[in-house]
Amino acid sequence: MKLANRLSIAATAVILCTSLGISFTALNAAEDSEISRLDAQISSVTAAGLLPKVDKLQAVSVAAEQSLAGISVAFFTFNGDVTLVNDSTVRFTQLPTEAQLKRSLSEPVEVTGSETYLMRSLAYSDSEYIVAATTLASVIENKSQNTRRFLALSLFASSLGALVVWWLIRRDVRAMNRLIKQANLIAEGSKEVSLSKSKGSAEVVELTQALTRMIESLADSHKRMESFLGDSSHELRTPLTVIRGYVELLQKDVAQEQRDKAFARLNSEIARMESLIADLLLLSELGAQSLHQESEVDFSHIVDAALHDMRELQPQRPVESSVQEKVVMSGDEHLLNQLVANIFANINRHTQSSNPVKVSLAKKDQRIELVVEDGGPGLSIEAYELGPRYFQRFDASRSRASGGSGLGMSIMVAIVESHGGTIRFDKSELGGLRIRITM
Repeated sequence: MKLANRLSIAATAVILCTSLGISFTALNAAEDSEISRLDAQISSVTAAGLLPKVDKLQAVSVAAEQSLAGISVAFFTFNGDVTLVNDSTVRFTQLPTEAQLKRSLSEPVEVTGSETYLMRSLAYSDSEYIVAATTLASVIENKSQNTRRFLALSLFASSLGALVVWWLIRRDVRAMNRLIKQANLIAEGSKEVSLSKSKGSAEVVELTQALTRMIESLADSHKRMESFLGDSSHELRTPLTVIRGYVELLQKDVAQEQRDKAFARLNSEIARMESLIADLLLLSELGAQSLHQESEVDFSHIVDAALHDMRELQPQRPVESSVQEKVVMSGDEHLLNQLVANIFANINRHTQSSNPVKVSLAKKDQRIELVVEDGGPGLSIEAYELGPRYFQRFDASRSRASGGSGLGMSIMVAIVESHGGTIRFDKSELGGLRIRITM
């Protein structure tokens, strides 16, 4: 059932139940008030028979004749005979029981049957009663009429309430229907969906804004995915072209020296393809599942080991480090090793061996921060403005020039995000790239 229908039905039900409850209370209150008024008049008639030195029957009869309420008086004997003394609104075709006669000595009693009336009695002797009564026909008729009026009013109020609810939510419902239609178009793969600003409740506006952000994010992801697939296809096609060329060459009758060179190139291109495929598989795994080898990892040891290798292999490079001891974190040791290895491998590939490097690692407020700076050429201004973006290679020429797959940055971002962290690239004071990782 649609939201608009549910709200209209709910509003109708609430208003109808409330109206009926109020009506029921009001009708009963009006009936009780009218019966109390009639009881007061009957009581004043029977009270006349309690005066000293008067004939009870005569006194009650006179008082009934003087009353404006239309009170009938009857005399009941012990053997069940009834004498109608004052014939007004009640003819006593429906006789009260003995229990009702006794109870009416102290309180008003309602008798129902062929005629409905309210009575009080006065003891004339041990087995004789004087009964004063007035009809309740007008009270019953008034209650019936008022019930019909209140029921009609309740139905009208419920219908009006449903219309008001529908009128109030109609704009929101139309906006939501548009959003549903556009969301279905997005799910079907349409790229031409745009959301106009919706007017309505705050919730509809917020939903529109959220869907707009989702569309922008999907469009951005789609563009980056297309770029990534294009780059990956190109990177795979290049070694395949080389391999095909050398295979065709080996099919010919060539000198042994040429054959050796051809096999060397084939092995080189195959290794390059294996590296690229391994990186693609790693990115796929990082995007498809959470950490599966999580343990306590000494991150300080990983960073120190990478620094030691750099100092040993490039003794001429100025390296400044500040690594806090025993910085332990929960994570995948293999992935964290690869993260640090990628950072230092990028420095080795893209900076001169004489360019300085500065590394710091510290734990602050349960957060680990690793900062690596170099004095190399750095990245483009656009790359710093965009920041690290998944499946983005900042320099399309780097992979071919340095032998890498071009996915190192993407792998770094994916590893950091899989550990619930953030990574930021900006300009270093040393002149090159500064990578700031927080986990």
